[in-house]
Amino acid sequence: METLDQNLVSSWFDVQSVPQTFVHPPEKRPGNSIDVPPCKNIPVVDLGSRDRSHTIQQISKASQDFGFFQVFNHGVCKKLIDDIMSISKEFHKMPRKDKIIEGSKDPSGRCKFYTSSENYANEEVHYWRDALTHPAHSSENYMQFLPQKPTQYREVFKAYVDEVRNMGSMILEMLAEGLGLSKEFFNGGLSENPTLLSNHYPPCPDPTLTLGLTKHRDPSLITILLQDSEGLQVFKDGNWIGVEPISSGFVVNIGYVMQMISNSKFKGADHRVVTNSRAARTTIAYFIYPSNETLIEPANVLYNPPLYRSMKFTEFLQHFKSKAANDEEMSKVLSLSICAPNLRPTAGKWPGKDIDVPLCKNIPVVDLRGPDWSRTIEQISEAIQEFGFFQVINHGVSKKLIDDTMNVSKDFHAMPRKDKETESSKDPS
Repeated sequence: METLDQNLVSSWFDVQSVPQTFVHPPEKRPGNSIDVPPCKNIPVVDLGSRDRSHTIQQISKASQDFGFFQVFNHGVCKKLIDDIMSISKEFHKMPRKDKIIEGSKDPSGRCKFYTSSENYANEEVHYWRDALTHPAHSSENYMQFLPQKPTQYREVFKAYVDEVRNMGSMILEMLAEGLGLSKEFFNGGLSENPTLLSNHYPPCPDPTLTLGLTKHRDPSLITILLQDSEGLQVFKDGNWIGVEPISSGFVVNIGYVMQMISNSKFKGADHRVVTNSRAARTTIAYFIYPSNETLIEPANVLYNPPLYRSMKFTEFLQHFKSKAANDEEMSKVLSLSICAPNLRPTAGKWPGKDIDVPLCKNIPVVDLRGPDWSRTIEQISEAIQEFGFFQVINHGVSKKLIDDTMNVSKDFHAMPRKDKETESSKDPS
């Protein structure tokens, strides 16, 4: 049985050809498209602009048209960007045994070091990368399990995630406003579980045969990527386009969760990573995830109609992992119009034009305080036999109480979804 020590792609210093388990099927290989020219039309947004309205428009349009954009003047200092990239490269250059030890201290498995993907044992084909991932929280509860080698890793990480978190909050506020939501909409459960992922793609003897990562959309709200060399490609209008790094800039891409909440107004970006034979490439991704129990669904104001069914984030992740991030398969699971037969009437059961049938004038209406009690009983009995239902008046429930109950029910359903979820989950039974 192979060990992680044997599997690490970065351990193969003298490999002359791509091992068969890393060779992708012909239809998924990058082939000559590893050298697609960088796209010149990728949106680049100045987050430091004084014209906030214009910045929101830029971000919104990029999220609709591309599903991603790059940012500068973002508030993360250049020294910190250089430090986190340097410390990540140092980690991946360490002896393999040290990397395995430093990436396996967390008993919960949330901080881990692996090769290809977290599902290595069950993959049909592997990916040309090693990766370190862990929660992007700077509290001691999480920090204690992070690598202590290189010696400054924890110090640099803490400073970096504090600044990237601020940038992420700024971007989410503007995305919310671009959708017509309150700028605080993504606060709380929708963004409280950020994760850091340090990817390392060693030189590959034949980049045309394999991939660093296959075509996919991230299962996040948004992803903020730091890269300093080419390799990221985005699928747009039927073609792969290269994303050229900008100095001290970040790539921001829309994730599946944002696509669902925006009811497809913002589209998740299909992307992949190609390798090269010249030099190693390291990237650092900051994923903004919801908490596991947070409900994911289209925002109320964007229903027209809702395109996705509601589900907790933990259920969404189960679908994402089981479908291997395949967009077509994910759509069948998530989309109301495609995948939810229990919510979509079968042929012959659609209301069609019957939604506008005229109101019936013969529905029984019974006065519960009528002067003839025997006649009241006869009316109710006849209604049950002929209709199966009836309406009642003079029933003893005051009009004020009726109005109050209707109003407070409407108020409940108009509340933010997180409040509704909290208020309706207090009963332990």
